[in-house]
Amino acid sequence: MTASGHVVVGTVAEPEEVARAYLTAPRLPARAAGRTIFAVGRGHRAAGWALALDGDLLDRADLGYELAACVGLERMRREEGRRVERRLAEQLVVAALADADAAELNARLRTCGLGAAEPYAVVDVSAPRPGATRGPDPATLGGQVVEELLGREVVAAAGADGAVAVVPLRGSTAGELAARLRAAAEVLSALPGTRVCAGLSGSLTGAAALKGGVEEAGHARRLAEARGGGVVTSDEIYTHALLLATVPADVRRSFAARLLTPLLDYDRRHQSELVRTLGIFLDCAGSWNACAERLHVHVNTVRYRVRRIEELTGRNLATMADRVDFYLALRDSAPPR
Repeated sequence: MTASGHVVVGTVAEPEEVARAYLTAPRLPARAAGRTIFAVGRGHRAAGWALALDGDLLDRADLGYELAACVGLERMRREEGRRVERRLAEQLVVAALADADAAELNARLRTCGLGAAEPYAVVDVSAPRPGATRGPDPATLGGQVVEELLGREVVAAAGADGAVAVVPLRGSTAGELAARLRAAAEVLSALPGTRVCAGLSGSLTGAAALKGGVEEAGHARRLAEARGGGVVTSDEIYTHALLLATVPADVRRSFAARLLTPLLDYDRRHQSELVRTLGIFLDCAGSWNACAERLHVHVNTVRYRVRRIEELTGRNLATMADRVDFYLALRDSAPPR
């Protein structure tokens, strides 16, 4: 089975739980849920395979190692054919980004197994390992991971920052593909020290849409990285969140601190709720009554708190510009709601 719980051969109850045990074991082989889990090969666990054998084989580990070696040989055999497919996928992505003509792109799509009218989506994945000095880079590991997440139905072309896969939808939707990726990425989140960051385009058709899809998926992947991991779809990137993700983290922190520090200091000294009130006031589009109802206080209390916020910050919450500044600062500092 793969690290995300996809069963390659055989049957297993609750495969996700077995996968989590494989990902979190301090060392392998390990016992979990009545099985003994062996690693297949020496690759990174996020993109690895596990061999789960019924019973306790820790005292007969040589048998498990031998079986795992046999599985590893089969995996290597399958891998040989996929190398050619990856080169073709890489040539397709490079041609799309270079604005190759439609005839060439359609020919390359067909070579990669996609018809001109067949819907598809683009996935861009990285797997950063903060603090790691050895092992695969984020793009290479991201490509290995996404191929396993999707049951080896596709290949991924590793680029400078992420790995790109063109995924035929074949009767499903981009939303269903996103749900599938999220479910698998959630299992992989159990692995310490590795963050899976995936961006997904919308549903696309034809060669002309490929360049935009690659760029869209790349933007979504960068937003996922800014969030610390997970899956981001194209629907989520056309918001202020994408703009914030392009701003360096230290600049965002400085902006939020400059605006909110007077309020945070006041709240600490007086055990008040100015920051929380500000967030809810903005969520309520500046409605005094709606804000008071959510805070369970009198409307005059809200008016007093807003006036105090304005005095401490020198801003005017009656203006759209200052409301936007506060909104963006709060999104980056994530205050309690």
